[in-house]
Amino acid sequence: MNSHIAHLSQWTAVGRKIILSAAVLSLPICAAWSETTATVTVNASSVSATVPPEGYGLNTDVYDSYMVSSGVAAQLKASGINSLRYPGGSYSDAFNFIGCTDQSMNFSLGWDTSDNFLNFMNDLAIPTGAKPVITLNYGSNIGGTGGGQPSEAATWVQCANVTNNYGIVYWEIGNEVYGNGYYNGWNWETDLHDTDTNAAARVGNSALSPTAYGTNAAAFVKAIKAVDPNIKACLSIRTDASGWDQGVFQAISSALSGSGYSPD
Repeated sequence: MNSHIAHLSQWTAVGRKIILSAAVLSLPICAAWSETTATVTVNASSVSATVPPEGYGLNTDVYDSYMVSSGVAAQLKASGINSLRYPGGSYSDAFNFIGCTDQSMNFSLGWDTSDNFLNFMNDLAIPTGAKPVITLNYGSNIGGTGGGQPSEAATWVQCANVTNNYGIVYWEIGNEVYGNGYYNGWNWETDLHDTDTNAAARVGNSALSPTAYGTNAAAFVKAIKAVDPNIKACLSIRTDASGWDQGVFQAISSALSGSGYSPD
């Protein structure tokens, strides 16, 4: 499919507000549907939203041997970074949080143990002043024999916000869970709610479905908010037409109905 921009004039940055000057975009629809073009007119005089401070963030991975090195926090602070996502990407679904001073990785994945949670907080997040976004392990349990456990997630919240009073607000349930093999060709994310390693057997597998994730995520929401009701429990969603988001939202709404809990 070919697409083109008929006319796009100038982008102008004002502080942290991005304003698009008057433009008309002509984007042809996929030929399989229609040859019709759509015209979009942008109102340049209206600013719809301003990027919040937390929007300027960085993914921090536990395999980064320089994460907590001397001087890194000062450089991040000077750069304007305001949020730090930990333990980072797909490693999150294999990262075991056993306790405040005890973490490990499943499947012999290499990681730098100096990047443990307390070092991340004390040597990077706190000196930087950035807000942590913690990605909880949805994909695998501590033994690597099944899916992630809400009790492990609750242990992490307990360590962070009760034992150490870090006041971490944002907690994400799994990383890119939709890449668990449920959709054909999307098979990069650890999700041992089904332990079958045959890719073909994972496609369309109900244990890996958006319904399963939404239902299981509800148990995470209950467990972590029972420890600290002030946190925000966030979901792994995808902005496309796969049906993932709708399935997740329907399932978690059903599972949390009447519980007094909700995702954020």
